[in-house]
Amino acid sequence: MTSKCRKSTGWPSEAAAVSNQVRFGDKVFSPIIGKGQADILVAFEMMEAMRWLEYLKPGGKIVVNDYQIPSGPILIGACDYPDKVLETLRTKVNTTVIQASEIANRIGNARTMNLVLFGALVKGMNLTHLDFETEIAGKRSSRKRSSSISKRSGPGLPRWNSNFSAKY
Repeated sequence: MTSKCRKSTGWPSEAAAVSNQVRFGDKVFSPIIGKGQADILVAFEMMEAMRWLEYLKPGGKIVVNDYQIPSGPILIGACDYPDKVLETLRTKVNTTVIQASEIANRIGNARTMNLVLFGALVKGMNLTHLDFETEIAGKRSSRKRSSSISKRSGPGLPRWNSNFSAKY
């Protein structure tokens, strides 16, 4: 199995939307997922799921965190957070709602919310048979080798590592 990952777009430190796209299969030529092509969408926040809905293919699934992060316009009072986001998603697509922040807090670390959502992604894509520890360890050692080669090669050369991560 091969995978390719499109790195983050957006600036999370500036409260902008951030996305990652991961494609994997027998042969993957591009990390880009076009509109209407994603099998599954994982969203850390409810409005984010609505924002990326057009990338989901017909019959696709959404795994969404039951969590609200108010955008800039909402924070300054220019508009309100939309009502019934989850209900709207459920009427449009196969939606699994996860209370990832609550689960992560119960575990003892709110920063594990991404791992809770990753677990839901694995189950939603029926990938529970894969050995992710071995896969991630192999990618990590590959990334170290690739990174050291890129550093020796000099600036301006592309550094591409096809690492495995969840789209969010």
